[in-house]
Amino acid sequence: MSDTGKMSKNQRKEYLRTLRDGLPADIDSVKTLKQIACTYGDQTIQKAALTGLTKHASPEAMLGIARRLLDLWGMGALSHSIRMCGRLGEQGGLILLTATLFHDDRFIHEKLAVITKLLMERDDKLTIRQLEQLGDESELHREPKLVNEWRKRLQATANLEIREGIIFGSQFEGTCGWIGRIPATFTPEQLFRANRYVDSRIPGIEDEFEDCLPRM
Repeated sequence: MSDTGKMSKNQRKEYLRTLRDGLPADIDSVKTLKQIACTYGDQTIQKAALTGLTKHASPEAMLGIARRLLDLWGMGALSHSIRMCGRLGEQGGLILLTATLFHDDRFIHEKLAVITKLLMERDDKLTIRQLEQLGDESELHREPKLVNEWRKRLQATANLEIREGIIFGSQFEGTCGWIGRIPATFTPEQLFRANRYVDSRIPGIEDEFEDCLPRM
């Protein structure tokens, strides 16, 4: 429906339900849901579209959630994007959360909570213990050096997705500790390996990041 502002209460309720169900009758449902989720406007509708993307559990659906997560407006929709990554852990949700961990300081705690939940589901106790040793995330925005210290520790975790995700995200401005922070330095071999691995898990994600964020 093109003009959601003219919907009746019942029409809106049905529209939201259809979005959450993943637009099963739409010929290109993932593309439509991505467009709705990432277009400025009603966050209730955006969140319903994001939920609908999880019903497809595909790389293209992950790209839609990534696009919304890389934006900076709409706290409700951004929080919902983080939760939806938790539903798509096997499709790359853990990688996306790690790669965007420093993108917006308002959501570090929420991302860490979902990352920990995914690790608990996998019974990855070792990585959970390593994350518990990172420190207080509320201090990161005050001390740039702490961002680099976190990156070093995340790169050293036992979990492959976290290790490669943090290296992948470090290449882009914002995900590396916000504008003006000291960027992490990784070797060309490390970057090549991380890009290859992350793109193999979420095909097209590097293009999505480049479209939204400048390279460092």
